[in-house]
Amino acid sequence: MSEGQRGVALTQSERDSLVDYALTLINQARSDAGVNELTLDTNPAAQSHAEQSRDACTRGHWGTDGMKPYMRYTLAGGEQYASENVFAIDFCPEDLSNYDLETPREQIDFAMDRFLNSPGHRQNILDPHHRKVGIGITYRAPTIWFVQLFVGDYVEYQTKPTIDSGILTLSGRTKNGAHVSSDTGTIAIYYDPPLEPLTRGQLSRTYCYSNGLAIAGIRPPPGDDWSYAEDETTIDVDSLQCPDPYDIPSDIPPPMSGDEAHNNWQQALDTSRDRATHQLTYPWITADEWTSDSENFTISADISKLLAQHGDGVYTILLWADINSDRIPISEYSIFIPPLP
Repeated sequence: MSEGQRGVALTQSERDSLVDYALTLINQARSDAGVNELTLDTNPAAQSHAEQSRDACTRGHWGTDGMKPYMRYTLAGGEQYASENVFAIDFCPEDLSNYDLETPREQIDFAMDRFLNSPGHRQNILDPHHRKVGIGITYRAPTIWFVQLFVGDYVEYQTKPTIDSGILTLSGRTKNGAHVSSDTGTIAIYYDPPLEPLTRGQLSRTYCYSNGLAIAGIRPPPGDDWSYAEDETTIDVDSLQCPDPYDIPSDIPPPMSGDEAHNNWQQALDTSRDRATHQLTYPWITADEWTSDSENFTISADISKLLAQHGDGVYTILLWADINSDRIPISEYSIFIPPLP
């Protein structure tokens, strides 16, 4: 088909053309906002999520395999942080006679307009720390599935985060202005329970996602002649109330019409807009080794007690770094226990 012929699946060349077009729109928005343009990330996580969502007729950030964006990104070889936008539907009609079918290119225009008029999605598109974006696009009449996965480019691992006999180890070098300091550096560990398959009914009632539950922080060893005063920290958390599909019964029915799909989406959006502030207390784990200079770092810590407490699941390691005057997590790396087959 010519690009966007109505009702026909995309060829590879057509998809490539649409990806280039989507990247141009993203960079135009960033240029208009005065932030750096992005290059295309070759990590396949965005495209695989678009294809899985199309095949299952689902929308949102979770996959039918129960995975969130940062988990998919890690499994696809990603080492940076990852932040996702998704445009999709979860009602796939067989009868298209009542639809005015727009071309995929026209739908990308529409999706970008929706993203840029949604505060959270717009903030993601315009984040000045992003350096690359993975783009996934698939088509099944009457709509596209359009995934944007924004990532950094601040770390190259020599040893990717690994847990062996309860010891977490990671090493590598930072780049593009990032610096892992032995004075201010920290690692945060987040936990998600073991993955379970998710149904269309569950996924149709989601909107945003979280990084899981913060369960520990790792800090450098204290210097000579001093020690830490506290073994735990309490922080105020102000977060969106993202509906969790695991809290929704698996036998809840999927949407049977476009209106029902929209109503499910609207209810999930309304729930997500309710912010809640609460206090979260989690333990500090003092690293056994934490060496770093202007570029290189090596870190190891015993997290065996943490593993015994929480058991099987997904442990996501957030490595924080300084970039100019900002502190951001430059890497979001998921470790599956037990390992996936």
